[in-house]
Amino acid sequence: MKELIYLDDALVSEGKLYTDHYPATLSQAIYNYGDNSIRSLLGYYEYDDEGFILSEDTLYLHFNENFKVKYEDIHKLMYDPKNHTLKMNDYLLDTTLIDLDLFSKLLNELSGVTVELSLKDEEKIEYYVNIVLEDLLEDNYEDILLTNDDYNTIKEFKEEMVLINSYDEVLKEEEYDTLNSHALAYFESLGLDSEEIDALKKIESQHRNLNNQTFNQAMGQYDDLINGLKHGDPDKLSLLKSYAKRMGIDLEGIENKSPEELNAYLDELCERFNISKSQLETLAKRFGK
Repeated sequence: MKELIYLDDALVSEGKLYTDHYPATLSQAIYNYGDNSIRSLLGYYEYDDEGFILSEDTLYLHFNENFKVKYEDIHKLMYDPKNHTLKMNDYLLDTTLIDLDLFSKLLNELSGVTVELSLKDEEKIEYYVNIVLEDLLEDNYEDILLTNDDYNTIKEFKEEMVLINSYDEVLKEEEYDTLNSHALAYFESLGLDSEEIDALKKIESQHRNLNNQTFNQAMGQYDDLINGLKHGDPDKLSLLKSYAKRMGIDLEGIENKSPEELNAYLDELCERFNISKSQLETLAKRFGK
């Protein structure tokens, strides 16, 4: 088996982790929550009467209750950093004796199963961005020399996340999407690459695809509305005015704006509804048909 990166002392907060020179108490642990199929060990952890055994093919746990699973039978790993719990298949591990973030990564090494976060997307963005920022501050990226501007940028990102967390849920989602884009652009400017950054890119891609799907659905409804307007359907005209009023768009005021004011207003609409200028231009072209 390849070297296990996460099997080291950082994994535990109390007690003792062994990867060789096992203590005499191991035999009692095998008797209490192991089995006679154990032939060789990868590691053993003990704290009072709690702990775990890592054999070459099976995990044995004893935290309040016994649990064992072969690495090949693990099909789900769900880590919840807010509540510090780790779900393996249907078993929930809840303990402060070991770092469950690192433990989930160790199980990923052993089973090959990707660790999922039990968080909303905006919480995932906060979680991953914070990890990358802390790694930068702790000099965990090779050949990256932070400048004063970088330290200020990192501070601004952290302050912005504190502010965003005070918003209501809808606004929080929108603001974290924007922050994610800015953070990824900053990380790219530094030439960074990590699993956390890949996860942030995946979230950005998923949200972009979802926005495009929503936009395309809206376009279908929009085409139906415009077609009705062109044929003098009074119900469609009333519907258009109702939509505009609910969205805070002054249809009559638009006609009196200068080109500069209109362009600034369009920028405001794009930011308000989280759409691009190209999408807005597509709408305008359809309206002009």
